[in-house]
Amino acid sequence: MEPWDGNGEEDDEAEQEEPESIYPVNINTAGDETLQEITGVGPAIAENIIDYRETNGSFQSIEEIMNVNGIAEGRFADMNEEITI
Repeated sequence: MEPWDGNGEEDDEAEQEEPESIYPVNINTAGDETLQEITGVGPAIAENIIDYRETNGSFQSIEEIMNVNGIAEGRFADMNEEITI
């Protein structure tokens, strides 16, 4: 039986608020785990992003992420609204 909340409705724990969005992710400062929250980015791509930053410095535009090994136009199209610099 569900707990009574006193207003005539059952308290449904399954209906919880959505977690706050982590987007946009700053690709110049995000760590490995945060980068993996971006659509299409797994552990290998996250490492490639970090390696690219360490070698080339900060991204000057979000489009520059397409220079990272494993990120082409299609993947960029899936993630471009989730990233910032």
